[in-house]
Amino acid sequence: MGLLDLIKGIVGGGAPAEDLAENEAGTPALFERSLTALANSETQQFINICGADDVIVQVAKGGAVLHLNIASYPSSDSPEGKLADLGIVLTGGSTLDQWEADVFAQYSVPSSATQELAAAIDAIFQKLHGCADGYTVSVTLES
Repeated sequence: MGLLDLIKGIVGGGAPAEDLAENEAGTPALFERSLTALANSETQQFINICGADDVIVQVAKGGAVLHLNIASYPSSDSPEGKLADLGIVLTGGSTLDQWEADVFAQYSVPSSATQELAAAIDAIFQKLHGCADGYTVSVTLES
């Protein structure tokens, strides 16, 4: 059972998932389109962005903020320093909520910053996880 299957089993219920992308090239434009679909959905509450090797990034609605979960955080170093060292920039007003070494890192990001968040998600796949240009992801919108 992969990490995505585990997450789906825990979250479960609600409206059926909506596939936004299946094995498409990961790009800021794809991520921004997915974040917009999340913002416009009345029933769906989060998106899962899944790449190869169980690299998963989730974004959940939270009122004035979006909750960014790097569900496969691959380091024992603090995410604040690690992301900065790699040149991954989250928008101003973002805060690190919680993290566990080699497991996950969760941030709150202003919900108005979808373009910046989309670029950061792409950088997380490429710079933090080492995905090569042209990497592919699947994106689902879920409740």
